[in-house]
Amino acid sequence: MNLPDVSVVLDIVIAVLLVVMIYYAVMLNRSLSTLKKSKEELQSLLGGFEESTVKAEMAINRIKVEATDNSVSVKELIREADRLREDLQFLVDRGEGVADKLEGGITRNRKGAVAETTAAQDRKPAPLRASKPLASSYSGDAETGQDSGESGGEDAGKKLKSRSKSDLLKALQGMR
Repeated sequence: MNLPDVSVVLDIVIAVLLVVMIYYAVMLNRSLSTLKKSKEELQSLLGGFEESTVKAEMAINRIKVEATDNSVSVKELIREADRLREDLQFLVDRGEGVADKLEGGITRNRKGAVAETTAAQDRKPAPLRASKPLASSYSGDAETGQDSGESGGEDAGKKLKSRSKSDLLKALQGMR
């Protein structure tokens, strides 16, 4: 082979290598363009992430402050509830004491009323029992509903009830 032929072959090889090199350069350029676009997207995502992180930190700080405030107000409410519970317990205890005194007064008044009733019954002869049914022993006017008989036994019962009521009222006033 002669020298000029070698030179043409060499030129063709270099030309082919240059075409291959241009192809790889174009491919590299496309990859670099894609990488550049991805970098811009990544930076915008990182900017959004940073903004979200700052907002989250601010929200966490607000929550901490509000939790502290709520904790303080809950503690104050608990203290107030404890004071109210103690006051209510005191009132319940006093109420139980007053109820016990009232019950004792009522018991004493009942015993006195029973003793007076027993004494009154001892002084009076026992009333006769009617052998008639109740409806037939009623001697009043059926239309007006008024009793035509004497109500002496009823007056004594009313006086006894009235006296028991007044004794109960006196006992209640004495407890105040």
